[in-house]
Amino acid sequence: MNSRRPRCTPPVDARRQCDGAAVPVRLVRGGAVTGTPTLCRIHQAEYETFGYRVELASTRVHELKTDIRFWPAVDAGTKTFEVRKDDREGGFQVGDLLILREYDPGQVCKCAARAGLADQGLTGRSCRRSVRFVLRHEDLPQALQPGYVVLALK
Repeated sequence: MNSRRPRCTPPVDARRQCDGAAVPVRLVRGGAVTGTPTLCRIHQAEYETFGYRVELASTRVHELKTDIRFWPAVDAGTKTFEVRKDDREGGFQVGDLLILREYDPGQVCKCAARAGLADQGLTGRSCRRSVRFVLRHEDLPQALQPGYVVLALK
């Protein structure tokens, strides 16, 4: 059994020493994946300062509606959490990517809902956030109903 940790592959012009705990990531710039190195947290942060978005290689993507009342705070980054029903296969996990889409329930007509048009009510605005922490009912049963989670976002 091989118990070696993955080795970090820092940027060529790295400014700081590796912290040792490396994970596979995707480097994204301009919407395209530009590389898939293994990086420690220190070097992930350095790539971000160079204009890359760093995603965990095992990132799952969830598209979620966000009510128009909460959209300004979500878009500005001041609302850094989501309370959601944990209805995704495998549940929400740290490292998952959320694509939050602004949703106006006042724009949904009953005939469109009956016809199964899921995009009714979407305004076209969206933002991306990654899940940094997941709080489940089991962690705090007095505060969360079973089947719901609080997601800390970045």
